[in-house]
Amino acid sequence: MAGGAGTERSESAGGQKAGGGAQCGQTRRPKGRRRPHEAEARGQGPEAGGRTGGERRESNMIGVWVNALTVVAGGVIGTLLRGGIPEKFRLIIHHALALCVLVIGISGAIAADSMMGVIVSVVAGSAIGEWLRIEDGLDKLGAWAQRRFARGDDGFSQGFVSATLLFCVGAMAVVGSLEAGLSGKADTLLAKSALDGVSAAIFASTLGPGVILSAVPLTLYQGGIALLAGQISGFLSENVIAQMSAVGSLLIIGLGMNMFGLTKERIRVGNMLPAMVVILAYQPAAEWLARLFA
Repeated sequence: MAGGAGTERSESAGGQKAGGGAQCGQTRRPKGRRRPHEAEARGQGPEAGGRTGGERRESNMIGVWVNALTVVAGGVIGTLLRGGIPEKFRLIIHHALALCVLVIGISGAIAADSMMGVIVSVVAGSAIGEWLRIEDGLDKLGAWAQRRFARGDDGFSQGFVSATLLFCVGAMAVVGSLEAGLSGKADTLLAKSALDGVSAAIFASTLGPGVILSAVPLTLYQGGIALLAGQISGFLSENVIAQMSAVGSLLIIGLGMNMFGLTKERIRVGNMLPAMVVILAYQPAAEWLARLFA
């Protein structure tokens, strides 16, 4: 009996010691290391940090790549249809794309958080652009390039220069690239891709395969703007980026109205481009004043 009790006490003590050792082993696990499921639960797993810088750059460039591909595709189709595209098809496609541009612009403009900021930026930016005569400068640049590189030539070089100017010199290229770089939204560039694809087919049907090559400077131009905007987006608040997108959407509405010819005089959207810069100054100033008088 005594021996049995001693044995039981010995086994009990041994079990407690073993249990204590196990607990001790659990508590001595290094603090800096967590099991994979714990890291994921704390938001430190491989997918917790959101998109990487490379993924953000890729999303910024989606619209740019699609635009280049549609120009190439349109140029190839137009080259194969050298006899020309019937006018009735050109007109209906042009009107359909103009409707899409208007919808994109309206949907972005009505999402603005501060309509007052949009109004002030567009009015002030338009005045600055009119004073600087930005659109006149763009038109003169296009005319100079046409004379310099494609004078008297109805072949390859004229198709290349004419298509490059059409696709690059315009507010939609700038606004769409800025929007893609700042917010990762490719809506404007995708709409522009459809427009450029149809235009490339029309140009190539009369001017030949030089139109296809215009995809190269187009990609460099829009891609450079989008990448630059992506670099500065980290220094801008989400509210500022949203307001810039709303201002850009308002300019897109102007482009859609020009495509339909809804106004007696063409809206000089190029002169409104400074509004994209004015909103950068207006939004921080408005937030500072709101905090000051709160």
